[in-house]
Amino acid sequence: MKATIKVDVYDATVVLVTSNAELMKVSTHATLDMRFITLEQGDVYTVLVSDDWGDFHDHRFIRCVSHEMSHVAMCILGKARVNFDYENQEALCYLQDYLVGAAFKAL
Repeated sequence: MKATIKVDVYDATVVLVTSNAELMKVSTHATLDMRFITLEQGDVYTVLVSDDWGDFHDHRFIRCVSHEMSHVAMCILGKARVNFDYENQEALCYLQDYLVGAAFKAL
């Protein structure tokens, strides 16, 4: 499965794949042993969350998607020089929420 998520406000694109074979097709930085990873290439973030459990509703799959989208959100905000910290969390939380929601909508 492959989904593309546009993040227009930050001019970024997230490509979500659920198998290593799909990752190898879309990223030159991939290796055969990857199962869960976020790769950054300019403004494109390629996320692999392997479908090891055969069910996109399995809690482990959901947690892995959320985890990887946290990495993506921090990378996007960092590149855009948007500060986030303990007292300024909303940009991070809203972006992660958008990314996770878009990922599951695409699945």
